[in-house]
Amino acid sequence: MRTCCGCHQTKAAAELQRITLQPCGELRLDGRHKAAGRGVYLCPNAQCLQSALRHKALQRAFGVELPHSVLEEFSRRFLERLRETHVSR
Repeated sequence: MRTCCGCHQTKAAAELQRITLQPCGELRLDGRHKAAGRGVYLCPNAQCLQSALRHKALQRAFGVELPHSVLEEFSRRFLERLRETHVSR
């Protein structure tokens, strides 16, 4: 079981999106839940993403200050993945 950093609900890891922080400072979606390092989990919806960003949950979880540009790029990719997943269903 894992906790979404946006809504704080506990769910099975398979129901959540795992996010990792790369050494270069990039946030990356870990679709296979296998990437090395600390992972943060989000429900696959825009509301949890917005809540996590608004409350700086990603920065707190990773223990770093993330530039606005990194957060914007990650948000774009996260929402794009949600659209792709929704269309393929």
